[in-house]
Amino acid sequence: KEALPVSYDPLERADVTPSELMNKFFPDESALGELDTFLHRVRNLVQETDREILQAVRQQTRSVRQAKKDLEESKCCVQDLLAKLNTIKAKANDAEQFVETQV
Repeated sequence: KEALPVSYDPLERADVTPSELMNKFFPDESALGELDTFLHRVRNLVQETDREILQAVRQQTRSVRQAKKDLEESKCCVQDLLAKLNTIKAKANDAEQFVETQV
C-alpha cells in the first residue's frame, strides 16, 4: 500500500478531536472573529473530500465494469480453446483409425 503523506494541518488529521480543533483555532473569545474564515475552510475541505470520494467511486465502477468484460472475454477464449482442442482430438482419432485400417 502507498503511504499517505503526513499532514500538519489539524483539519486533515484523523486523530484530532473536535475539542482540540476548537481550542487550537479559537483559544480565546477574540479569536471567534475568524469563525467565518474557519467555516469557509472547513466547507472547502468537505467539498474537496466529496469530489475525491465521487471520483474514487466512479473509478471503482469503471474498474468493475472492465473486470466483468475481461472475465467474459476470458470465458469465451477458454470455450474457443476447448472447441479447438476437441476438433484436434477428433481429427487425431480419425487419423489413428485411418492408419489402423491401412495396416
